[in-house]
Amino acid sequence: MDYVLDGHADNGAMVWFCNECMKEQAVGRFESTERECPACGEQRIPMVARGMELVSGNRKHYQCPFCGSEQDIAMVGVRTTTQVSVMLTQLSGDSFNDDSKAIVFSDSVQDASYRASVFNSRTWRFALRNSAMDYMREERKEGVSFAEYLNKQNGYYHRRYPDENEYIVRFIAPNMTWMREYEAVLQGNPAGPGRRQLLDWIERRLRLESLLEFGMRSRTGRTLRNPVAPQ
Repeated sequence: MDYVLDGHADNGAMVWFCNECMKEQAVGRFESTERECPACGEQRIPMVARGMELVSGNRKHYQCPFCGSEQDIAMVGVRTTTQVSVMLTQLSGDSFNDDSKAIVFSDSVQDASYRASVFNSRTWRFALRNSAMDYMREERKEGVSFAEYLNKQNGYYHRRYPDENEYIVRFIAPNMTWMREYEAVLQGNPAGPGRRQLLDWIERRLRLESLLEFGMRSRTGRTLRNPVAPQ
């Protein structure tokens, strides 16, 4: 049995949830014959919704939905910057989003500078993870070795984004945007003598970042460090 925290749900509400089409269905009891999702045909997950109840007014102090304790639960990793960065990552990596722009408002100059750097770095890195998943789904559904992925990922990205300018803007690392050739791309100028070198550096950087994502950073999730690295 799986559990989900839902602030708007009645305690103990039973729900079938499909993680393929993201649809849910409230039921009175779980029947094994109802596991198949009527919308997409995938196997659904049985969940019991536990409502999150505030203990002291509007402060973010919650009662544990499982044991009822009013002092032992803490919400971790829900800061605004982290939440917004996850949302921007989803939007920038969505295949239906053809205009990857966002405006974020802040009432503090220091906070605005910090948020901009966090959003820029995290959005780029997690967009790489989404691009890797696109490669796995579209090119190698039956599976692929890590070495093969490293050697063929850039060829796939070039086929998917045949326009060099789009490829550069999408995959250039945030700390590489100082290059003159990148500024020329943004201004729409013709390719200069440094274009080939810029593409080569981006391809090398993608290979390095892929090694890190499947290695040292494999423990790092969107908000917290995973206790166990994926096998």
